Amino acid sequence: MPKTSQRKKKLKNQDFQKQKLKVGKKKLAPSTQTDISFKTKAIYIPDQGLVEEKKDITSSRNLTLKELLVQIKHYSGITRKDALTGIKEIYTNFPNEIYLNLGNVFEKTIPIFIDKEPDVRSALLQFYKVLIPDLKQDQIKPFMSIFMAYLCSAMTHIFEDIRLDSLKFLKLFIENFPTLTIHYSDKLIPNFLNHLTGDMKMTSKSGSSNLSSSLLVNPKSKLGSSKSRAAILTSFYDFLSIIINEDSHLEENKNESAIEGKENININWTKQSSVPIYANIEHIYNKYNDSNNIILNIFNAEQKTNTTPDRIDKDSLGISETNTFLKSQDIKNSYNLNNKQQLKDFMDVLLPVLFNCWIETSSDAFIGNVTVSPALIIMKTIIQIQNLVWKKYSENNKESNAWVESYLKLIINHMMIYFPFGNEKCSIKDQKTEDYVKEININFCKLLSIFLSLTWNEDSKLINVCLNNLMKYLNIFFGKRKNDKFVMINDIKAEHLNTLFPAILKLINSLPQKDSLKIIDIVSEYFIKVHSQSGAKRSLILFANQLLDENDLFYQNTVFFDHLKKMFSTLPRLMWELKTLYLKTTETIFDILLKLFKFGMNSQERMKFLETLQMTMIPYFYVEVPNKGSIFGPFLQLPIDLQKKLINVIYYFPHISEKFFKALLACCKNKFLSSDTIDKILEVFELRQNLPFTQKIPSNQYLSFLLTILMGYGPSEIEKFNERYLDQQVIPSLKAEAVLSNTKKRKIDDDEMNSKVEQISSLWKRQYEINNSVVNRLKSLSGIPHEKILNLLEPFSLKIFNNSLPDHSLYGLIYVHMSFMKYKENCTKDYLTTTLCENITKLLEICWSKDNYSTTPEFKYVLPLTKSIFHHLCIEMIQYLSKDITDINKGKMAYRLVKEVLLKMEPERLRKLQSLKILIHALKKILTNTQEIENLQKILQFLDY
Repeated sequence: MPKTSQRKKKLKNQDFQKQKLKVGKKKLAPSTQTDISFKTKAIYIPDQGLVEEKKDITSSRNLTLKELLVQIKHYSGITRKDALTGIKEIYTNFPNEIYLNLGNVFEKTIPIFIDKEPDVRSALLQFYKVLIPDLKQDQIKPFMSIFMAYLCSAMTHIFEDIRLDSLKFLKLFIENFPTLTIHYSDKLIPNFLNHLTGDMKMTSKSGSSNLSSSLLVNPKSKLGSSKSRAAILTSFYDFLSIIINEDSHLEENKNESAIEGKENININWTKQSSVPIYANIEHIYNKYNDSNNIILNIFNAEQKTNTTPDRIDKDSLGISETNTFLKSQDIKNSYNLNNKQQLKDFMDVLLPVLFNCWIETSSDAFIGNVTVSPALIIMKTIIQIQNLVWKKYSENNKESNAWVESYLKLIINHMMIYFPFGNEKCSIKDQKTEDYVKEININFCKLLSIFLSLTWNEDSKLINVCLNNLMKYLNIFFGKRKNDKFVMINDIKAEHLNTLFPAILKLINSLPQKDSLKIIDIVSEYFIKVHSQSGAKRSLILFANQLLDENDLFYQNTVFFDHLKKMFSTLPRLMWELKTLYLKTTETIFDILLKLFKFGMNSQERMKFLETLQMTMIPYFYVEVPNKGSIFGPFLQLPIDLQKKLINVIYYFPHISEKFFKALLACCKNKFLSSDTIDKILEVFELRQNLPFTQKIPSNQYLSFLLTILMGYGPSEIEKFNERYLDQQVIPSLKAEAVLSNTKKRKIDDDEMNSKVEQISSLWKRQYEINNSVVNRLKSLSGIPHEKILNLLEPFSLKIFNNSLPDHSLYGLIYVHMSFMKYKENCTKDYLTTTLCENITKLLEICWSKDNYSTTPEFKYVLPLTKSIFHHLCIEMIQYLSKDITDINKGKMAYRLVKEVLLKMEPERLRKLQSLKILIHALKKILTNTQEIENLQKILQFLDY
């Protein structure tokens, strides 16, 4: 057996040894105890701001506006772009945050106009497209100077893509703040021309300066491309448009501007070597808006001398002695477009550049396959710009001269050779291009019309060439004539016509009568053929109305009127076909008819035409068709204001035919015609009775007409009425009793019941308003005193009272009687005490005998009438009621009348009425309610007191 080593023995013995305690030392822990103590150490991680929450408004990247504005100046283009995107995001979600810091935002973002990175400029443009339209003029006005300073810097920048992008920013200001932008035209217009002609240089000798009109044709230049040139010309046209339009507005309000101390505006081209860039917005705002230093005056050549350095001078326009412009045409410091000579000078600067653009681009635009290309856009814009300046010239210059003739020769030689543009020599394959080419043709027609409106010699060959080409195109535009037949052109759009019509109006007003009539015939023939509900038809209606407004020849010259007869004769049928689809067009037709009847009655032949026109208007109101019965026209469906407008036309009818009168009366009897329109009809007929050129209606017939409108039924219709027919066929939904009886027969939900109550209420309201209208007309009858009205009403009413009338009609007739009852001594006694009282009792019984009489719709209208009845016919009515109390319903009615009407009269007057006591005694015999009988006894005691 092997021996155990000493070491192992020692280790084995240690397990059983007892540890000795020592003084000053802690007691050792048991060997079986587990130590649960631990130690910790912190790990430091630098803060990266990923989860930090900020109190201020932030973007999706958790950056505040202040932080984003700082990043705009970052050296990295991506950072600058992201900063602008974040600012736009903040504005989208929290617009007030941007408004409160608008000055800081503009101060940091405006310099990006000239940023070298395209993506950064694009981000700024997207932000401004959202922000600028939402700003008010007062908010942006303090910053316009610095905007324009940086914008001019961008337009003259060495990098061409920055110059092109500047046009996009300028477009924003033109669209949203045109009146503020034109104040900087003295800086912007030369920059536009520089875009087209390149960076021009000048050398001055002997104090003269000349501008080059040569185009920029560098093939490597972006500005020389057709796409860029189209963008430049389009932007220039938009800017020039607001200048000339604002100029016209200022000229019209010249006196007003002088009173308010406003300064006119000049196109000033003075020295500006460079555009200074200001970082302090407040400084530049004060600099440009100093009241003692007005530097932006458009259209006023007499401007105060300004010594500020930020000016555009002839030196900066690039004039060279070797590249002359218009044979040494001097460039002025300013152009007053209201001054004839200065306007001509301005056109001499502009037009040669446009002609050079045309000559260079026209072959690409109008030869071969034509598409909506930049070249085609250039062609259209050049014509539009020429339209603007020549229209401005023609406003104050009506005579032609050698200067005008020189430019007309250029137009004929270089532009008219392609007219009509898009002809057989080229190919157009899509509708979009065809429409665009048609717009170019129309704009060219407008340009020619300006020249044709000037005064020329009769033997002028140039003007004859223009007129012949224009007439050929108008025939093609509205429909080619083959064998004197009209070929319909269906693709003419309303916008095309709206653009062309001003030119046609100018031609009609300026050309000789022979040529004007040819144009009228072309338009009239197309008017008749085009569909009634097309946009082209609506535009033609507007044109016809404008033609009557602007040309007195159509009222004075029978030849012009005869050529328009065919067109005007179709208007009533057109009204019917339109119905209520296009109310604006319908209103315009009413305007045309009003002018025709108002001013067209100056010849016997024209009177016959107007009478025929009146007859064709009848179906628009009402017509009776065999085998189909009565048909109401669209007149009843029109809004009230249009109904009144058409009624105004009737005022000028020389004679109202019987058929038209019946049609109008049928509309008046229709319950759907409003009381306002009926009042207008009555007003027109009342006024016509006093007109010298109209045929007057006899008094008896006029009275019959008024009473027919009052009751809604004619005498012949009333005679056929009987109680059963009236209740079951004619107006069951309009009688309160019928409605209440229906509620007992079947269950009616609340909505249906409320609807019927509203119908009844509107019916009685309408009747009340008609009552007042008729009474006013009766009071104004010429030659008939008020005391005679009841004499006229009596024979008419005797026939009507013998028949059963609808409740509202009976109310209307009695209302009219009460309006003249202070003259009751003129009526026969039998009619007053019997016939009239009998029918009054019928009306009162309808309302006062119901259990819920005070809540019925008609009660508020019958109650005032009841008080009027007992005021004028107290004795007669009490006597009649005391004899006519035969059933419980009449008893209830009489009791309520006594309690709510009679007892509110003067006591002394009541005590004198012996018939009232007789009535009360009769009521005591009929009534069964104990409380009512006691009340009657108290009334008797009161009367005997």
